[in-house]
Amino acid sequence: MKRAYLACLLFLVPAAHGQATFNVKILTPETALKAAQAALKKCRDSGYQATVAVEDRMGVVQVLLRDRFAGPHTTDMASAKAYTAVSFRTSTTELAEATQPGRTRGRCLCRGGDRRDPRRHRAVGTME
Repeated sequence: MKRAYLACLLFLVPAAHGQATFNVKILTPETALKAAQAALKKCRDSGYQATVAVEDRMGVVQVLLRDRFAGPHTTDMASAKAYTAVSFRTSTTELAEATQPGRTRGRCLCRGGDRRDPRRHRAVGTME
């Protein structure tokens, strides 16, 4: 009797927790390229020489387009900006607005260093 009860319980546990797997939509290279080209066109139309980075949901660069006269530092900056948007799951414009003085809720940890080398990350300040 106890075994039957235990077996029944074991079969019900996965059903109670939902599916063991889930589907994830991944950005195709073609879509990433179209998005980057549209963003670069918008920058050009506004009179800016820029670099555009498009990252997938895991923070991996899918497309990096640098305009002819964009500075050499812009490739790292565009990639870091895209990574920030993916990490916070929000646009960097919304993030900038949310972090204005008087608007921050809770705690914010500011980190410095190279995001590609975790050994060089360090906390440089916190605020409440």
